[in-house]
Amino acid sequence: MSDDSTLDKSLLRVLDNKAKGTVTIFNRGDFYTLYDDDAKLIAKEIFMSDVGVRNFNLGDRTINYHNLGQAQFVRVVREVLTILRFRLELYENEDGDWTLKSKGTPINFGDFEELIGSADSAIVMAVRIGITQSAHDNQLAIAFCDPNDYRITVAEFNDTQMLSTLEQCIIGMAPKETLHVCLADTTDEYNDKVKKLQQVLKRTNVEEVVYKRHDQKYIDVNELFKKKNPCEELSPALNECVTALLSHLNFVEQEMMKNKFQICHYGTAGFMHLNAAAVEALELFQVSHGLEKSAKKETLFDVMNKCKTLSGQRMLREWIARPLCDLRKIEERQDVVSALVQSDQQRQSIQSLFGRLPDLNQLAQRLHQNRAKLQDCFRVYQSVRVLGQLKIDLEQVMEQRKEFANHVQELLYEPIAAALFQFEKFRELIRATVDVEYFERMGSFRVKPDIDPDLLKLSEEMDVLEKKCNRALNKVSERLGTDAKLDRNSTHGFFFRVTLKEEKSLRSEKHITILDTNKISGVRFRDPQLEELNNEYLEKERVYVAVQAELEKQVVETCCGYASALSSLSTVLSTTDVLTAMAALASESSSVYVRPKLLPMDLKQRMLVLTGANMGGKSTYLRSAALCALMAQIGSFVPASEATISVLDAIYTRVGASDQQCKGISTFMAEMIDSATILNAATSNSMVIVDELGRGTSTFDGFGLAWSIASELLTKVKCFCLFATHFHEMAALCNLEGAKAMQMMVRADSDKLILLYEVREGVAEKSFGLQVAKMVGFPEHVLLDARNVLEQLETGDSIDEELKRRLKSATSLEEIKKVLSV
Repeated sequence: MSDDSTLDKSLLRVLDNKAKGTVTIFNRGDFYTLYDDDAKLIAKEIFMSDVGVRNFNLGDRTINYHNLGQAQFVRVVREVLTILRFRLELYENEDGDWTLKSKGTPINFGDFEELIGSADSAIVMAVRIGITQSAHDNQLAIAFCDPNDYRITVAEFNDTQMLSTLEQCIIGMAPKETLHVCLADTTDEYNDKVKKLQQVLKRTNVEEVVYKRHDQKYIDVNELFKKKNPCEELSPALNECVTALLSHLNFVEQEMMKNKFQICHYGTAGFMHLNAAAVEALELFQVSHGLEKSAKKETLFDVMNKCKTLSGQRMLREWIARPLCDLRKIEERQDVVSALVQSDQQRQSIQSLFGRLPDLNQLAQRLHQNRAKLQDCFRVYQSVRVLGQLKIDLEQVMEQRKEFANHVQELLYEPIAAALFQFEKFRELIRATVDVEYFERMGSFRVKPDIDPDLLKLSEEMDVLEKKCNRALNKVSERLGTDAKLDRNSTHGFFFRVTLKEEKSLRSEKHITILDTNKISGVRFRDPQLEELNNEYLEKERVYVAVQAELEKQVVETCCGYASALSSLSTVLSTTDVLTAMAALASESSSVYVRPKLLPMDLKQRMLVLTGANMGGKSTYLRSAALCALMAQIGSFVPASEATISVLDAIYTRVGASDQQCKGISTFMAEMIDSATILNAATSNSMVIVDELGRGTSTFDGFGLAWSIASELLTKVKCFCLFATHFHEMAALCNLEGAKAMQMMVRADSDKLILLYEVREGVAEKSFGLQVAKMVGFPEHVLLDARNVLEQLETGDSIDEELKRRLKSATSLEEIKKVLSV
């Protein structure tokens, strides 16, 4: 550790004043160090070992520390911010004093953005419950902040008793945390609504942060917006949410955030409703954040994710969370996918182009914040160059697939052509000012030397030095009797390099300085002549950078004016990436994919009661049907030989038998919560899938609940429902209009059971539980006992053959209720 007493005092001062929930890292040049609790935290939570934790004495104080190499530092930064969700600060030694140089939060990665990227959501939400006299009035104000695109999205609505609209908004926007803007003075009705809010946040795995508005001083956030005083146009509740968000993120204190944000309104109309239960049951995507992340399992997003860009992946996740309900818009997407499916060469060319694109959202953010460098401007230039070939590919698609040309042109071609025109002057600027040849040769960026006489002179002198370095290479290769290489990087400058096998040729050289050795790059070294030339070159390069600073600043400032245009371009390219990925899925999958025929919202067949053997495929059939409907409304092809689907306004699910111990929810309670949500929120244009409802309680309670819920869905809600059950008596519902009985087919020969995985009309004979148990290897004596118990139960079963007969003969809901009441 440092012997510098001033630096040690500075270290103690930083450690003693460190805020709770913040990890501090100290940059020591060649390595990084964490101390005390931070050292223990990363050892336990990230490296899963305390072998790297050591200690030293500083006065009468013993301090733990943990050193990090460069690769370990990058890993710690990523996981501290995105998984452990601590704030992060990086200190550097500046004239004997530890000075804060970089900081970031789990929501705003800030100075660590380049290390982490922006693939994960950085959205934070604020919610405020309205003050009303009625317990049935759930007035909510919500606001989302996405620092990646400087957009505040707001909404205000009166929600259902289960807060289903709020849940839909959370699923669609995927915030990492929620600020609950709560009241100081509360009532019982208000507290009940708070409990419902907290239940929604638990279901969606979003962390709640309590924001007591009366404890906060007034903050004027208007200067952060492009438009003058936009908050004056909002209701007081929305104004509070927006102020809470921007205050919580500390944007008011950051000069680079001023005049960046805009307010837009969030709409749920026109999109399919999905809640957390549906996302989990259909395994659409991972919804957990931080330490609560569930075990990795393949999701629909994983299957569909053929995207080549990070922004495309984000958009695909958004499309899955918010399928369209507008038939015209869905068919527009379908036409583009159809055109790309039938254009293999162009589709593959587009995906190849996209594989070379950086994260344009991240570049746009750097331009917005005036933090871009010459390198960022050149990366934008490289991205824009891709547009030319992309435009040609789309022209070929439209020429070959004229029946789909209009929608290809509208959704993709025209925005790409407009972006090419918009960025033409940008391209001219970069070509005129950035020394591309120098970058390709030396790997670093600089302004072209012919712009300024001083730069030109320095460049010529540096070229002379480079030639001398090459002559020095010839001399050292001849002296060593081996074929050495001349390389250069930003860390060492110029150096010689030989392979590990040739390392022995250096042993007799007394005046050679070994820089480093590894298996990949071999041995890097310099002799006295190259050392002198390198020092002279680095000095001239330093002067070059200083001279070009003002010119570079002017170039970057001009490029920053394209930040908004780059954000728009990112959206266009993301759309192209997602539609191309959906075409690749349909074309390259080993399964058959077909374009579904979509009908307007007008469901005819109301209910399918599905029975069949255990392990017969009922759950898979239900999920497959729901997934095909969802994929169709994204605009995707579906895995089927033929598909005709009516547009749905929502998909609700009651699937699975697992409890939620961490949330205090039993299996039966989970069933009831999902069922209550469905009965309160489903409409006649919704799809509901129910799998084995009633198994969390006694047989008779379960049958009664299953019957009443199914009859309500059939006769009152009148939604389209797939109802899988082992209560075969439920098939009596098929006597009513709109219901139909289906079964998963099996072939049973004595004790042998063959599962056919076919769906046909009719009611299954039984569930074949004992046969399935035998298939998986149950002991014979256990099976024998089970048969004896089953026979006894069947002879005394209240739902006997006479009841079954009477249920089957009933032709109206009133007659069925009368039979069940006997």
